[in-house]
Amino acid sequence: MAHILKNPTKNNKGVILFTHKEIAFFSNGVKTIRYDFVNKITSKLFPFDVYKSQYQKDLIKLHEKYFFGQHFGWYHEDYPTMPMIDFYLATDSTVSFKDEASIFRIPLSSSSFINQSFSEKQYTKVWDIVCVSHNGNNKRLQSFFKSVRKLFDSGKKYKILLINNASVNETKKRHYTEIEEDYNSMFSHEERQYFSLLRLNTSLSFLGLPTQCIADFYNLSKVFALFSEKEGEPRAVSEALLCNLPVVMNKHIKAGGVGLDNLNPKNSVLFDNYDDAHLALIEAVENYESFSIDVESLKRQLREDYTRDTLIEYLTKLYKNNGQEFDKKLDNAIFLANAVNGHLTDVPWARGRMLSSDIMTRKQFELFFDIAQSKH
Repeated sequence: MAHILKNPTKNNKGVILFTHKEIAFFSNGVKTIRYDFVNKITSKLFPFDVYKSQYQKDLIKLHEKYFFGQHFGWYHEDYPTMPMIDFYLATDSTVSFKDEASIFRIPLSSSSFINQSFSEKQYTKVWDIVCVSHNGNNKRLQSFFKSVRKLFDSGKKYKILLINNASVNETKKRHYTEIEEDYNSMFSHEERQYFSLLRLNTSLSFLGLPTQCIADFYNLSKVFALFSEKEGEPRAVSEALLCNLPVVMNKHIKAGGVGLDNLNPKNSVLFDNYDDAHLALIEAVENYESFSIDVESLKRQLREDYTRDTLIEYLTKLYKNNGQEFDKKLDNAIFLANAVNGHLTDVPWARGRMLSSDIMTRKQFELFFDIAQSKH
């Protein structure tokens, strides 16, 4: 969502963060932003050199009072530079730019700002494998089901928990809509005593469960599984590592982020193809106590109580480059992992608790514009 990270002062600008979806909306559309071909012909689909006329005047006004930053919640290649964007919040592995030398990159992302709730707790393990995921097709939960089926067929009756936050307006084209039917048809009553599907109702909230509750589920488990083939910068990987869980993941995932950049044989098992993914799960579960996860080092790279300082260092450089002085104070820097991605829904311009708070309508923008302009 549009997030006011720093209020302006009499002598210095403030800082606003926009999501990649909002920037696309201000330009020429957002509906196809997630598809592969967009990465190859982005500049042809979206003429990013010009914003829509109904937003350009107001954005110019805001830019007089704020530096603009853009956060990326999805994998992009050869992204063009954008007018009025002063810095990009994205790791090298998440986004490549057509003209890297011309941009100011802050190599952080939402997965770099994990809340302090995600830390190791000495809980008795209840589940062998935990997976936390919505059911978009990119998450490959069908493949996860097939791997669990192979585990059970091979005699591995692991206890498995899948926490699935149902998506609003699920469609067969973009979502695994058969998840409940397959859960009941693929696994017997006895097997479902081992495999728990916690499917959260769409009307609950966009994120489904509170941060602390998710952290507790991680700490009650031995191994974290992510079966996605595409992501932006999967925050769940960072969360799991901070809770001292080894990660089982697709070796060829198209994604980036600090969490993924820190994966190694000491904290993860990567599978080469989905047919053999169950073998990676077995390896991780059978040896979970042998993994050596450097949680203390990861905290400094992944948790917001540490990485806020890194963000401040980069913003200090940005201000200096533009002839201004940064007082090294941030005004809205709590739950940044959710805020920079448009996942906080208690802001006035949000579309409701069940949807992201990305600005996608003129009414939303007007609400945000008035609030941002009122800051001093």
